[in-house]
Amino acid sequence: MADEYCVSAARQNLIGNAIKFTERGWVEVRQFRHSSELCLEVRETGVGIDANFLPKLFQPFIQEESGFSRQFEGSGLGLALTKRFLDANHAQISVQSEKGAGAAFTIRFSTQSESWNGKTGHPIAEVQPALPRLLLVEDDPDT
Repeated sequence: MADEYCVSAARQNLIGNAIKFTERGWVEVRQFRHSSELCLEVRETGVGIDANFLPKLFQPFIQEESGFSRQFEGSGLGLALTKRFLDANHAQISVQSEKGAGAAFTIRFSTQSESWNGKTGHPIAEVQPALPRLLLVEDDPDT
């Protein structure tokens, strides 16, 4: 069980970041089961994150690049909010990244009912593997 808004916002933040930081290459979103966990992974081949910055990644208003010369815009709130949304739903988020080689963010939801402690929420939909899907991103509104 999880709050639909929180899960949706966390998913949208991770996918949006993956697209934003991947100028060339690919973004992959997959859902899978691992033991008693339902996992959502967002993997991309973008700019990656320096290992020294990873401990600060989920802090609000903190960005790897700062100042007027930075390459990417944003307020530094997306990942901080994502972490808080997931914490509120007893979910875990982890990241693996290498500067210049992309990143993989994994959300893990426990499927054990005691982790939710009886609160109301929506069941987390489990998607069965089907035909491959394609996500096409275009930043020109007229297109």
